[in-house]
Amino acid sequence: MLACGYSILYFFSLALFYWQGKVPGRILFHTGLIILVLIVGFYLVFRFNINKKFADQSLTSLQLLTSIITMQYVIYFAPEARIVYVMFLLISFMFGMLRLGTRELLILGVFALLGYLGLSVFRYLSDNNSDLLRMELLTWFVLAVTLPSFILMGARVRKLRSELRDVNYRLEDSRVLVMRDELTGVFNRRYITAAMQNEKIRSDLGGGPFCICIMDIDHFKKVNDTIGHLAGDEVLKTFAKSVEMSLRETDIFGRYGGEEFVQILTNTTLEGGLTHAERTRNQVEKILFPQLGPNIKITVSIGVAQYEKGEPVLHTFARADDALYQAKSAGRNMVGWDKIRSSSNAGTPSILSKTQGRKAIT
Repeated sequence: MLACGYSILYFFSLALFYWQGKVPGRILFHTGLIILVLIVGFYLVFRFNINKKFADQSLTSLQLLTSIITMQYVIYFAPEARIVYVMFLLISFMFGMLRLGTRELLILGVFALLGYLGLSVFRYLSDNNSDLLRMELLTWFVLAVTLPSFILMGARVRKLRSELRDVNYRLEDSRVLVMRDELTGVFNRRYITAAMQNEKIRSDLGGGPFCICIMDIDHFKKVNDTIGHLAGDEVLKTFAKSVEMSLRETDIFGRYGGEEFVQILTNTTLEGGLTHAERTRNQVEKILFPQLGPNIKITVSIGVAQYEKGEPVLHTFARADDALYQAKSAGRNMVGWDKIRSSSNAGTPSILSKTQGRKAIT
C-alpha cells in the first residue's frame, strides 16, 4: 500500500532532523500519530473493499493528497525540514506521474504550490522574518518550475504506455492469427504440429500416454459441388464448433487442411481414444446442418493411434492416417485404429453408421 511505505519513510526522515534539533519533538509525535491514523484508515478501507466504490480503486489521489497535507503541517512548524518536504513532494509526483491522469496530477500540483505559498506568507505575517520568507519563496519557485515538468512527463509516459498497450494488443491478435485457422477458429496445422511434438516430450519425460485422432468429413467434395463453397465453409465451421465443445480442456483440436481435422487426446490410452472417437462419430451424425436440408447428414471417418514412447511423433501421425484410410476403405463413417498398437484390439475398424431417419451424403 502506497500510503504505508511512503509515510513510514517520511517519518524516519523527520526523525533524523529531530535528532539534529531541527524538528520539535511534539511535531514529530503529532506527525507519527497522523501517519498511524492514515495507515490504519487506508488499511480498513482496502480490507473492507470500500475502495471499490470509487473509479480509482487504488485511491492514489487521496493517498497523495493526505501525504501532502501532512507534510505541509510539518513544514509550517519546522521550516528547517523543508528539504524533506521538497524531496518527498517530488517523490509524490513521481508516483502520480505513473498512476494519475494529467488533470488529477495538475490539481495536486496546484494544491501543493498554493498551500506552500499560503503557509509561507502566513508564517511571515506571524513572525515577520524576511530572511525565512525569501528562503521559502526560493523553495516555492523551484517547486513551481519542477512540478509542471513532472506533469508533462506524466502525460508523455501515459501516451507511451497507451501506444505500448496498442502494440501488445496487435501482437496478441497476430499470435492468435498464427495459431488459429482463419475459417473455423480452431487451431491450425502449424499449432497442431507443434502440439504433437510437445506431447511427445511430455510423454517421454514420464507423462501419461496420448492418442492422435485424424478426422475426415466423408464426401465433402460433393458438399461443395452440390451447395457451393460458401455453404461448405459454414458446414466446416458448424462441424468444428460442435466437435470442439465435446473435448476436455486438456485436449487439442485443430484443422489440418481442407476437411481434415486432428485431435490430440492427452493422458489417453488407445482404448480411451477409440471410445472418444466412436462417441464423436455418433455425435457428428446427429449435427443438424441447415445448409444441407432436413434429410441430409454429414458423417466422419476417424483414424486413431496411440503414441509409442521413443518413436518420432510423425510416425504416430502416419499410423493414425493409415487407420483413417482403413476406415474410409471399409465404407466410411467408421473408426479405424492402429492394429500394431495392441493385440487385444487387433481386428477390423470399429463401427459404424446408423443412418435411420436421415440420408448420408454418398
